[in-house]
Amino acid sequence: MGAVAGGATKTFIFPLTAGSPGTKTFRAFVDSGCSTSETSESNNQTTKSYTVVPLQADLVLLNLNVTRPYGLDGERTFTACSFDIKNNGPSALSSEGVFVEYYLSNDTTFGDSDDKKIGDTGFTFSIASGATTTVTLTSEGLANMVRYWTQCLVPNGNYYVFAKVSVPDGSPSDPTSSNNYTRTGSTFIYNGCTFYGVTITSCTINPTTACNGATVTLSGTGGQVRGMSNSDLIKVTIGLRNSSGNWVGGNPVVVSSTVPGLNWQAWSGSSASITAPTSPGTYYVWVRSTPTTSDSTAINDFKTATPTSANEERDDKWSTSLTVEICVDPPPPPTVLPADNITSTGFRAKWNSSSGATGYRLDVATNSSFTSYVSGYQNRDVGDTTSHPVSGLTANTPYWYRVRAYNSAGTSGNSDTIPVTTSNDCVGTASRTINGTCVTITVTPCPGTSAWGLEETLSVGLTPADITGPNGNWNSSTRKITWYGTGDSPATCGYCVSCPGAGSYTVSGTANYDGTDVPVSGPSTITCGGCHPADTNNNWVMTMSEAIAYAAGWQQGLNPMNYAIRALYLWQNCVTYERQPGTAEPMCWVCASSSTLALANESVEATVNAGAVRTVSNSSVSIVISPPVGTSAWGYEEIMPAGLTPANIAGPNGNWNATTRKITWYSTGAASATLGYTVAGPDGVYILNGAVNFDGADGTVTGDNQVTIGTQPTGEAVRSVSDANVSIVVSPAAGTSAWGLEESIPAGLTPSNITGPNGNWNAGTRKITWYSTGVASATLGYTVAGPDGVYTLNGTANFDGTDHAVTGDSQVTLETSPIGGAVRSVTYLNVSIAVTPPVGTSAWGYEEIMPAGLTPANIAGPNGNWNAATRKITWYSTGAAAVTLTYTVNGPAGVYTLDGTVNFDGQDNPVTAEDSQITIDEQCVEDADCDDGDLCTIDACVDGECVNTPVQCPEGEVCDPDTGQCVVPPLSANAGPDKSICLPGTGSPTSAVLDGSATGGTPPYTYFWETETGLDDPDVAEPTASPSSTTTYTLTVTDDDGTIASDTVKVTVNDCTPPRPDCTSDAQCNDNNLCTNDTCVGGHCVYTPIDCPDGEVCDPDTGECIPGPCSNDADCDDDDLCTTGACVSGACVYEDMDCGEEICDPDTGACVECLEDADCDDGQVCEQASRTCVDVLLPRDDDGMDEPPVDDDVDEVPPDDGVDEVPPTVDEGTDDSDDDEVTPGRRRLCGIGTVEAMAFSLVGLSLMRIRRRRV
Repeated sequence: MGAVAGGATKTFIFPLTAGSPGTKTFRAFVDSGCSTSETSESNNQTTKSYTVVPLQADLVLLNLNVTRPYGLDGERTFTACSFDIKNNGPSALSSEGVFVEYYLSNDTTFGDSDDKKIGDTGFTFSIASGATTTVTLTSEGLANMVRYWTQCLVPNGNYYVFAKVSVPDGSPSDPTSSNNYTRTGSTFIYNGCTFYGVTITSCTINPTTACNGATVTLSGTGGQVRGMSNSDLIKVTIGLRNSSGNWVGGNPVVVSSTVPGLNWQAWSGSSASITAPTSPGTYYVWVRSTPTTSDSTAINDFKTATPTSANEERDDKWSTSLTVEICVDPPPPPTVLPADNITSTGFRAKWNSSSGATGYRLDVATNSSFTSYVSGYQNRDVGDTTSHPVSGLTANTPYWYRVRAYNSAGTSGNSDTIPVTTSNDCVGTASRTINGTCVTITVTPCPGTSAWGLEETLSVGLTPADITGPNGNWNSSTRKITWYGTGDSPATCGYCVSCPGAGSYTVSGTANYDGTDVPVSGPSTITCGGCHPADTNNNWVMTMSEAIAYAAGWQQGLNPMNYAIRALYLWQNCVTYERQPGTAEPMCWVCASSSTLALANESVEATVNAGAVRTVSNSSVSIVISPPVGTSAWGYEEIMPAGLTPANIAGPNGNWNATTRKITWYSTGAASATLGYTVAGPDGVYILNGAVNFDGADGTVTGDNQVTIGTQPTGEAVRSVSDANVSIVVSPAAGTSAWGLEESIPAGLTPSNITGPNGNWNAGTRKITWYSTGVASATLGYTVAGPDGVYTLNGTANFDGTDHAVTGDSQVTLETSPIGGAVRSVTYLNVSIAVTPPVGTSAWGYEEIMPAGLTPANIAGPNGNWNAATRKITWYSTGAAAVTLTYTVNGPAGVYTLDGTVNFDGQDNPVTAEDSQITIDEQCVEDADCDDGDLCTIDACVDGECVNTPVQCPEGEVCDPDTGQCVVPPLSANAGPDKSICLPGTGSPTSAVLDGSATGGTPPYTYFWETETGLDDPDVAEPTASPSSTTTYTLTVTDDDGTIASDTVKVTVNDCTPPRPDCTSDAQCNDNNLCTNDTCVGGHCVYTPIDCPDGEVCDPDTGECIPGPCSNDADCDDDDLCTTGACVSGACVYEDMDCGEEICDPDTGACVECLEDADCDDGQVCEQASRTCVDVLLPRDDDGMDEPPVDDDVDEVPPDDGVDEVPPTVDEGTDDSDDDEVTPGRRRLCGIGTVEAMAFSLVGLSLMRIRRRRV
């Protein structure tokens, strides 16, 4: 250290290693290194204590930015928030918890009394010394940022946002607090606290009754108003509203513009001229305050607001009302003009305007008398126009139209009618589609076509088969297929061909409509023996892009469904494919030979260990993709559960499709990749579902499959299904006290073999339940039996009161038919189709053909699409899961037949049509069609049906049937129902309360009861009456206008002394019949027959039950054919045959009209062979007329010669002179007297010899 002179001081500085934190002691020792001696060796050393402190962090919060909802100054939310956290300290943060608090302040000083904490968020960060991390809040973070901001801020105005960062556990410490907060660079406006107010205290309406559209003057208006801040400019607008508080007409006027501040200030307005609304009724004066500088804004605010009470903050109502009356006349009938724009399906109707009209109604009919209307054109309201298009008509057909004008006063009479005939400029079309080796030709005649024909010429070598369509025929000589039909209905013709070999062959065709040829349009080349048409490069390999593109073409109506589904099948199942000889398309295309398939299987096996592993942390999801060696391309898709919304999607080509609810990624090569995203949604537990694919082969997704938002883990229950056996593993979370599980069993299934703690089946609720205590896992099980089908299971587990959905398998399949199916059901205009693919289905499709006239909407189901050209709705998907397809239809009234086809892996399957027809029975097209003539109903056309809703009147008013207006009904008094009481001492009650009331008139009412005897108060509505004898009381009611009404009520006074009883004991009721039980019940004797067992009867001598005389009905045959015997409780019971007005024949047991002549009337006799009453026929005289018989023997009947007897052709005794002049006179009929002025037709007139009597 060198020499030190005597008496001198020398300073030494050297570095010191701090070491671990804590208190340290430093010792320094000095001694001479030479021969110089020291005076003392006791002061050669000294010590010093020092403290080594831990390294510290110093968090600094920078660059705070927030975004508020646009235009919502009163919202207590932010739509975005970001900031930077910098570590200025020497110590790094390593996975340390960091806490950020948020405050609002109306000044730039943090920490004073006006700061309001609104929320906080927590994070876990690793921040190196000197490093900065940027934070952007998610939707969950934004919610936590304002979770304490539950009330409006007072006062309204401008606010800064402050954010403060800290380390909650203090390790490492952050001793510097002056730099751990910051604020936004600018303020935001908060207007969430409302202090607006307005009142109206004076207003004069002149006049108080006005015509519609007249001017009404509002004068002397005034009241009070206040604002929401000291600088608000407030506009006060005055106008008219109806009794519901709605503005329906008239011109609101701004009557005051002032800056009132926060305290009430008076406002007054000059006279305002208001136009009365056009509709009659009662209207009230309202004022509304609007913070604005624009009169037009204030007026529009008045029009659109609908106050619900008379004194809301910004609205107030004046007590006096305005009555508006109709003061106009109905318009005169308009003048119709000739139609123009005439086509084969419609025209444009025209007319001149009518003075005072506000609209017009149009009729279009198929006859000049207007007894048959075109659908939708009867009383059609076309609005305020002088022309209207008419469509949907038949070509070359005459029609007539007329119009009426209307306004608020009523409707005019009919105009003159004018005829118009649609043109016939349509010929017809025929279009061809080719699906492999099958051809379909759609024939579409024009309306009015009488007959049509079609011929298709085939190339040499082609042989047709499966010819469909009307009158289809193949002529091998001409090589033509022909069809023909009549009428203008569309038709579908089709055929398939077999080819002599691979190659392309052409066809051509011509259609003819009523003698006019039309070439068949569409493709004309049939390709035989090649690849599937979706295989665009013909390399016998079906790629995903080829299959999907072809399937999309199917939905566009360009490709057939069965070919599209087969393409999807080949893509999903075959490495290469080939054509199988002898099998028709598209089923002829199958996966290639076994050697090729073996290679494909090896490729799949190579990927078994490859896959994707999902990890879930709170709301963050990470997926690690591990492709197998040699992978060319891979893809991954994640299905989002309903309710969750993904964000922050990371990874190659990541994309979110909100329609399919899938996130997808894809890339090339065999390098591993990490995919990620976050989710937000309502509190709950959500199940994730994903799929990974390597070079077309599916891999396995493992790892976490649940996301829990806002709830603590409570445990889980996982279901697995094997054939008809169901197993559920219940795993309670740590600390669980008790748990339960219930499984809902679908209708049709019956459970058995239930295992697990406290398992029980309730057939009423169709639920199996289990329960237990503690945290031990449990396995529950059961089996099911039922009809063939696919059934969906549904279960819920509960852990300490928290529900949790059962996850895992959810379907049980019982011996489902391998071909699958589709079942359609129809409910009015709603169609539902349940598609159930067979087990193992790779792809399926469905198409529904819409009948002409119907238009579908609201199409739901996978890949649903409507093609108006082909008139088909199509759907398709992959896999074997059951799916429900739905849509709705609309169209003219009528009955329509639906037609659909389902296809599984290229195999067509018929649709089971529980419902195949849609019936549209429209009662109406527009509201006017529903006029029921009752002015007290609101008539509306809803979904083709008339709905007539009674007019709702304010309390105390009723609807006037003559005007349809709500009026106060006339005063009516009601004295209530008559009463009965008892004389004192004979029973109760001895008094009655009279139920007097009044309705109508003008309340309040005064009441007075005449005949005051026995009343406690005759001046109230409901006095108590206790007269000593029967008395009639008259109630007189007077309303506030002095109108009087009255009604009467009778109070009857009875002697209520109870009658003496018939008996007091059972012995007094002995009827000496041993087969009855005799009892005294309530003072009356009751005799109950003894009830003997079946097969026994009561013995009247002993009262005992003994075996009856019969054991069955056969024992009761009494040989009388006119009675029926039955064995009832061991005794024979006989009943006569019920023949109504006829008689039972004892010889046959049949019901007949008579047994003897006495059973007949009107001089008829009983004909014994038929047992019917017949007339007695009379013999003839010379003139051809039947005469009475000579004697009285009624059994003497002339012989039947087979000739009907007829009256003479001339009047008897009037043509003896043979002068060909017949004087009308008396005609004798059958000799039974004369019939004055009667005419007979000889055609079909036959006098029967025997006439049966009608009963």
